[in-house]
Amino acid sequence: MKYTLKKRSLNDLQIFSGYEHTFINVFLVFFLRGNFVNCKVIVIVFTMLCISSALAENISIQSGYIHGADLDTITPTSRWAGIFGSLSVTPLAMGSTPFQSFSVGAASVYQISDLPGQNLKDGYHYFGLLPISTSLNISSIQNVTSADLQEDGLFNQTNFPHFHPNYNAVRANPNYTFCCNQTEFAVDGINYTGYNITLAEDVSYGLLKYQYNSTTAYPLFLVELDDYVCVGSTSCNFEFLVPYDQTYYFYTLSKLPAYVITTYIDGVAGSAFSQPALPYNLTVRITKLYGGSPVENVTVGVAEYSGNNLFVPLRLSGITSFAAAAGKTDSNGYIQFVAVPTEYPMISSYYISTVILSDDLQGIYASQNLSIITRGTISGVKKPLSPSDLSNDGKVAINAINSLISNMYNWANTEEQTLNHDITVYNNGSISPLINNLGTGAPNVLRVRLRDSVSHNLLSGYVRLQETEGWLVMHPPTGSVSVIGDKTSFHREFYIPTGNYFLVAPTNNPPVSSTLNLIVYDTNYVSLANFSSPQVSATNSISDEGTGIRGGYQTLNENEFKTTINSMASIGSNLYYALN
Repeated sequence: MKYTLKKRSLNDLQIFSGYEHTFINVFLVFFLRGNFVNCKVIVIVFTMLCISSALAENISIQSGYIHGADLDTITPTSRWAGIFGSLSVTPLAMGSTPFQSFSVGAASVYQISDLPGQNLKDGYHYFGLLPISTSLNISSIQNVTSADLQEDGLFNQTNFPHFHPNYNAVRANPNYTFCCNQTEFAVDGINYTGYNITLAEDVSYGLLKYQYNSTTAYPLFLVELDDYVCVGSTSCNFEFLVPYDQTYYFYTLSKLPAYVITTYIDGVAGSAFSQPALPYNLTVRITKLYGGSPVENVTVGVAEYSGNNLFVPLRLSGITSFAAAAGKTDSNGYIQFVAVPTEYPMISSYYISTVILSDDLQGIYASQNLSIITRGTISGVKKPLSPSDLSNDGKVAINAINSLISNMYNWANTEEQTLNHDITVYNNGSISPLINNLGTGAPNVLRVRLRDSVSHNLLSGYVRLQETEGWLVMHPPTGSVSVIGDKTSFHREFYIPTGNYFLVAPTNNPPVSSTLNLIVYDTNYVSLANFSSPQVSATNSISDEGTGIRGGYQTLNENEFKTTINSMASIGSNLYYALN
């Protein structure tokens, strides 16, 4: 048995004069390692004699002084078992019921490979284990106190008989195992106080209480999904230390509030649009995952990825463009949008979804994909919006959108010109020159280079230009006459390496007044600078063709740009026909 001794000064022991005494207090903290427990033993010794110790690393013990030593050893346990495993790329949806069960027999180590859920390995999700199958109710999760770790607490004789009788005399009982590191765990947006230990492989492991009914409570074991090195130097994504001889049920738990997204298209429950380039009434309802109650005042959006985006009229390989409209749910958890899928023709990287957003619109907490039954083709269908004032508002929007598309068509096909902007951003947050003349409804080719402010050497990083409150094909109302249209709209493109060319076309055309933000990041995606007006702005009206630089967008893909503009023109024409 190997001991690691550390010298420590202690001052809390009673001295009995005239006798030779040795006082030993032992505190055990358990760490899973194979089918053994790593026991950290603190031994406190007082003696009146002059003794030289020869255990492992020597320490000197002198008469009349108090000495302490930490002894680190491995000793077997027959009370606990280990469960560890990995996650597959198969997505796992959040749910209130268990998605897996596992029976633990002997006090050994069990490996589970390829559970679904790699999508939940994002720093916000746990796997939770309970020794019961139930429908989780968040209100039943409670703090854990020191009383819960005592003999008649969570690990009582009825539920965990192998810690009994003589609970306090049993080596490795739960009180010794979890005491005394209390910490907070966020579950569903609520902070709970529980106990935390670190398993031998540096896996942080938590304990909360689940009140099953008025008389019975169970331990709820938690581990955050992440990349770990577990038993036997095996790569894993979760690891549990649990009492043996039980069946355990796996649950998904979120640090953030967990919601259910339900969608209705033109009043019918479902998530599929019939075809692109038509307006649909998309109603979204948000309810709590645990309990089902409606959620008021949460930010919800309908978002389109790599669509025919007015602001980003040329898609770049490996770069995702993003267009969305967002608003707050009402007291019953509902919000309505006018949704227009813009996939025409088929786009391999395209998808459309409903999303739950952070209040600053930068983070996406949850999403649900929508689909299109007939992809890649459009047909003329009369489909006015209801109520009529919304349809009239939509007509105004489509006319403005088609003006922007028509202008870009002329830039691309007749004049074959662009507006070029070469910009330098320094890592001290300055920019040169100001870009306050981006042409509205015109193809602006940008290149942003990042330099050190002292040496002027080129640096690597990323850039993103985003537009807020511009015209949005995917949600065309202006918001002036209907609560359905009253949404915040925004366009983005993620994340373009600095030094590369990209193309944007601001949509700042009355009655819509958009704002632009240029954000520059380092290679770790940490923001170095965030520019808005007056450093970055667009013209107040459509910039007519014939005022640019000929051939500028040949640095990108001229033919692809023309094809995209032609696709947008077809979508705009189909929308005009549908609403008129």
